Amino acid sequence: MTDDPIGALAALGWSPRVAALYADAAGGRPDALPGRVVRVERVGGVVALADGTERLVPSTTAPAVGDWVVVLAGASLEGLERWSALVRADPTGVGEQVLAADVDLVAVTVPADRASLARVEREVAVGWESGARPIVVLTKADLAPEGMVDGLRDRLVGVDVLATSATAGVGVDDLRAELRPNRTLVFLGPSGAGKSTLANVLIGADVLAVAAVRDGDHRGRHTTTSRQLLAVPGGGVLIDTPG
Repeated sequence: MTDDPIGALAALGWSPRVAALYADAAGGRPDALPGRVVRVERVGGVVALADGTERLVPSTTAPAVGDWVVVLAGASLEGLERWSALVRADPTGVGEQVLAADVDLVAVTVPADRASLARVEREVAVGWESGARPIVVLTKADLAPEGMVDGLRDRLVGVDVLATSATAGVGVDDLRAELRPNRTLVFLGPSGAGKSTLANVLIGADVLAVAAVRDGDHRGRHTTTSRQLLAVPGGGVLIDTPG
């Protein structure tokens, strides 16, 4: 295994760091293949392979979206050592659940029409704790009250704040630049914040479902129901998450 990007995995974040981790984990086994988990099903992970195909591989462990893995004989997988993990309390009330692994950026997505500073600060803290770098992405910036962006920057010292509007194209290039050359970004934020809309703009296609927010409270309808990893044209990877 060389440290050069290989096949379709180049667009999914393959790097010298991943190559080194893979070489250690694969140990020269001839039946081993590298891959990255792009979705998680009940019985295992849906893994993207270097040849451009995806394969559902059973696992005795709990893979997370974003995990780099060794696929063995096409029938099982082993996860590489993670350099970051975005976690939350498991909905069952027991232990923790990994929302996304091996991410470089946690984009705390804040809707300008109903920003909660307390929530922003909590999610920024979660981003730091993951081992990745948090950034704040203000969506619907055309609806932002005067001074909101400067207020966020003053309050969140050391955290970059990007003002964006998916409909107007504002700030999208700045966010796209954060992804290059091969960083992985995970969106974190409430339903209706515009995460999926912004992801579709970055990808250049309507690959993620979106819906209008409710009239009464401007909250979303939980259109995103699962986590999915997608390559961004021009470089970078993103993971969308439910609110």
